Amino acid sequence: MSKVGAIPKEPELLSCSFDILAQILSFCDILDVYHLLVASKESFEKPITSFISAQKAISFSCLLRGFKNKIGNDEAQQNAVIRLISLVQEKKNILKHVEFSGLRQLSGSTWLPQLQKHCHLLQTLDLSGCASLKPDILVTFLNGCPTSLRRLCLRGCIRVGASVVDAIGEHHEELESLSLGGCSTTLGTLEINKMLLSLRKLKDLDLHALKRLKDPILNILPDSLESIDLSSCEGLRLNGRDTSLMVSLLLLHLQEEQRSWNNAPLSRHKVRHLVLDAIGTPRRGLVPGALTYFALGRQLREVHLSGCEQVSDLEVQALAEVCCNTLRIIQMRACKIGNAAVVALATHCTRLAECDFSACFGVSDEGVIALCRNTGLDRDRADPKRFRHRSTLKSLKIASLPLLTNDALYSLHHLESLLVLDVHDCPKLEANVLFEQIQRLPLLIDVNAKGIKNDPLSIGQWIRQANPQVVPRGLRFIDQRILSFDPPRSERTISPFCCTVRTHSQRLNPTVPMQYMYHCIDCGLTQAVNRGICSNCATTCHKNHRTYLGSFARFYCDCPFSIGDDGGGNSTQTCRTLFPTPIGDSSSTNVAS
Repeated sequence: MSKVGAIPKEPELLSCSFDILAQILSFCDILDVYHLLVASKESFEKPITSFISAQKAISFSCLLRGFKNKIGNDEAQQNAVIRLISLVQEKKNILKHVEFSGLRQLSGSTWLPQLQKHCHLLQTLDLSGCASLKPDILVTFLNGCPTSLRRLCLRGCIRVGASVVDAIGEHHEELESLSLGGCSTTLGTLEINKMLLSLRKLKDLDLHALKRLKDPILNILPDSLESIDLSSCEGLRLNGRDTSLMVSLLLLHLQEEQRSWNNAPLSRHKVRHLVLDAIGTPRRGLVPGALTYFALGRQLREVHLSGCEQVSDLEVQALAEVCCNTLRIIQMRACKIGNAAVVALATHCTRLAECDFSACFGVSDEGVIALCRNTGLDRDRADPKRFRHRSTLKSLKIASLPLLTNDALYSLHHLESLLVLDVHDCPKLEANVLFEQIQRLPLLIDVNAKGIKNDPLSIGQWIRQANPQVVPRGLRFIDQRILSFDPPRSERTISPFCCTVRTHSQRLNPTVPMQYMYHCIDCGLTQAVNRGICSNCATTCHKNHRTYLGSFARFYCDCPFSIGDDGGGNSTQTCRTLFPTPIGDSSSTNVAS
């Protein structure tokens, strides 16, 4: 229904019963619904009113398919939202999740007051990227909007300043998720601290790129926090006087035989998702002991420390020992760690799914070999109720490591579950050796090997000239480009029911089509932690879970990487849409039945 707006007013269409029109609308997104309304208001206004009021979640970012963010479309986006919001029946709707992300021309006038008046059950409001949103209108909305609001995202709303932050603190003490990352640069420590003192039930907090934030903030953060994003906050070092921070500093200075992390007191913050990329200035970054402080909460599942040059091997070793049963993702691009840190992670952490040690120049073969030989409990693809002892690693990024040699490549065959491999700009690696190891990785989808030795052939040329039977059937991307064969091979057919991980690489450039992003509450793949799933995974892998439509955007599906968690450290499911047909079945095309 890409051209619904051109539908003629035929007598057959106008005379359709209400039930039939309701069925038609169930296959439409909000842009299709708007085009139907424009095509024939008399025929569709009542069914659309009923349809919108019966939805629990509406994604208005789908309007970007028809109204791009460019000069001349400011009124078009605004008018479409106003017209659709006006159809929501007051106090007769069940709308809980409303999303407007990426609509840069929305000012908030008219439709925000309507939303405040009509949606009495509103729980989630996502306004990320609405750069034209007027702060005075938003303040009025926050002062009078339902107290049921639990999740508010204002990421990238550059006009949001102190008045909005004050309104949030005064009227929404029950908020569980708040994102203010990338908001006005005038926001400082005083306004944020005052707000945080009121929001004591907050679970997810995003304050990234707020340049004027200063310490101490650690003592102000609510105890209930599970997710924190303080990346690119240049004024923060996470100094504080918390007892656990003092203990972690003391333990770091003790001799190894005197140190006991398991007996250390628990941290006040039980954080599961920690993002501190590029925190502080390059010369004065994260204070020693800060990472260990969060690790002592014994709940860390995802840690992002890219550019944190002050983090030492000893702190990573403490993280590995204390969070050995929970840690699944570690990203430490451009850190000054060495093999000792990587070996500690490989030795203690049995559930690692993603590792990124790119540009950590102290890491060499010893660390990578230990990481490849790490084994843990992973779900069996044939029987998801069973677990197997094998490598759980799904994504390994070890690019720009000048010390890495072919010895590290020879250990890659242990990574039976590997989907993504990045070894670009490792000058000592050879393409022919890498090709030999790729043949032993049955699930591999994406390989980036730019800048390695291509003598006599590049990795792409080795694969194209090889026997189809020895190349992993799922292999789709080489050096961030789609792997193509001449002539095309039928066994490489991509099913329309596949996970979108197999349709585009991790490099989300403008050529990647925008798609619908869903979120799963049961698996923790929510917008608050910047995680989402594609529509195929939402309807198959996450069937009977609490899922809802998030936004219309470019993203990389997180379902295949087993990031979702059941609360006990176990992944909640294995992705069933990644390979709809068995890997070993070479006789049939890869099409779901």
